[in-house]
Amino acid sequence: MDRVDERSHFEAVGDIRYASRYFHLQARLFGKVDGIFRLTYVVAGSSAFAGFLTNSPSLAGTSALVTAVVTALDIVWSPGGKRLICSELSKRYTELDRKSKKLPLEELDEELWRLRETEAPAIESLRVPAYNDSVTERGLSSCKLKTNFWQDIVASLA
Repeated sequence: MDRVDERSHFEAVGDIRYASRYFHLQARLFGKVDGIFRLTYVVAGSSAFAGFLTNSPSLAGTSALVTAVVTALDIVWSPGGKRLICSELSKRYTELDRKSKKLPLEELDEELWRLRETEAPAIESLRVPAYNDSVTERGLSSCKLKTNFWQDIVASLA
């Protein structure tokens, strides 16, 4: 169903706060995944070296395999780079939120569209939790959407 009423300044600010929260949650999740990858590099790499020094081929081989798999995942998925993109976008949306009181709706929407043109990663399962956080922050708890099991898990990890 198409809207027949005009978009309000309040709704535009809601869109900005939702986007800021969404990219903030994504940045946190990508940061945690990146941290797990780095911890795995250190532990598995050290274990591979220890296996080599102690002449334990099974330890060295298994640890080297784990290191190789995590390295491949890091290269393909690059959570560190995605964390930086999401963190920067969250900051830019937050800055727009700060300026929103002084901007008329037309300028606000123009700035929003400019930010939306930025290519960014998307974790679909964080969309509803981010929306719920943003409406709660704005005092609209009755507008929260129901989350499913997977969304709850991913949100708790973020």
